[in-house]
Amino acid sequence: MIRIFTISYDDLSVDPDGCGEALNNACRRPEPMTVSGVAVDENCLLVCLESSDAHDLTYNFAPVEADNLEKLQAELSARYYASFSLVSGFLLRESRWALFVSNRNEQKK
Repeated sequence: MIRIFTISYDDLSVDPDGCGEALNNACRRPEPMTVSGVAVDENCLLVCLESSDAHDLTYNFAPVEADNLEKLQAELSARYYASFSLVSGFLLRESRWALFVSNRNEQKK
């Protein structure tokens, strides 16, 4: 099964935590789903959700502070070692943002 979850840039710029929570709730409904991809539109993100086994994944949106390739590589590596894997990057207005995923069980270690 596939579902398309739409998040407007207006909502994301005002409440990124709320958008992340809404995405996580969509993934934890009676039939679990995971993000399989993200498409970028002019005014919104289209997040593709696919059926999956039950999981402890948590998705969150966060700004990316890096302003060049070297800093971007370092920032993504640092987030990875903090248990956050990159799902997708995108521009929100004039800023770089990303959707990250983490495993709640991995964070507890």
